[in-house]
Amino acid sequence: MTTRILPVFFLSVLFAMQKPSAQSAISDTIEWHFEQGRLAIDANRLTETLASKGYDQSFFNGPDIELKVIGFADCPELEKRNEDLAKGRCAYLVNYFESGRFGALKVGTKDFQVEKNCTTGIEHPEMRKVQLVIGKKVIAEPAPIVPEPVVQKPSTLDRITDMEIGQTLVLDGLNFYPGSHRTLPEAKSVLKKLLEIMNTNPTLKIEIQGHVCCGKKPDEDGEDEETGEYNLSWTRAQFVYDHLIKNGIDPTRITYKGYAMTRPLVTPEITIVDQVKNRRVEVMVTGK
Repeated sequence: MTTRILPVFFLSVLFAMQKPSAQSAISDTIEWHFEQGRLAIDANRLTETLASKGYDQSFFNGPDIELKVIGFADCPELEKRNEDLAKGRCAYLVNYFESGRFGALKVGTKDFQVEKNCTTGIEHPEMRKVQLVIGKKVIAEPAPIVPEPVVQKPSTLDRITDMEIGQTLVLDGLNFYPGSHRTLPEAKSVLKKLLEIMNTNPTLKIEIQGHVCCGKKPDEDGEDEETGEYNLSWTRAQFVYDHLIKNGIDPTRITYKGYAMTRPLVTPEITIVDQVKNRRVEVMVTGK
């Protein structure tokens, strides 16, 4: 079962850059603002923003780098969930930096702040944010940082052609907005790759399998907030199915099914990262 969150997702980025001088400390702050009740941040937007300012992998792997992440929430924001939202926003950004994309980078300080002394009926949306503070000691004027070219990694989908009938594969990168069958923007490349593989392997047949997180019982499906029905694992699988059919794949080659919480990758779900792993779509080879 997924937590009901408002369907409109809003993200704005503010970046304040101070030019470093010799033997001074860099102190840059980035803030991402949210619509009420939101936790997730578009990973592509994060990466592009950091790269545009010269913050690439080599920068974050420097020996003197220091990161601080602070999550915030304002008074009227879903009332008693304020603290959970602030902690969740902090945890989401911490996971982005500690997920391995920057090596063994660790966030030094993790904190959250909830607005106090609330006045009934007055909202402060500027408090719905997560803040990243970047610190690093520098000895001399640094040379201009040129972002390293992005190297395209092999897709895990390429393994499908070597799989046996009955084997399944998680569609890495195919993520959904909480409580919705709508995919996040970065999922477009995964859907494109799956379509390419189906076109170049005309005898390949698959079952698309939808899964959800956060249920109290294995057979308890999530609510699709766009339809109001508790069949979210089915509608997520159907979304992928419809995409392939609309792009010319023979319907006899594809089936789809929702599995609710009967096949979790992580149990129990302790963190937001655990929930994201279970909120997924897999493909099973049914014919070759």
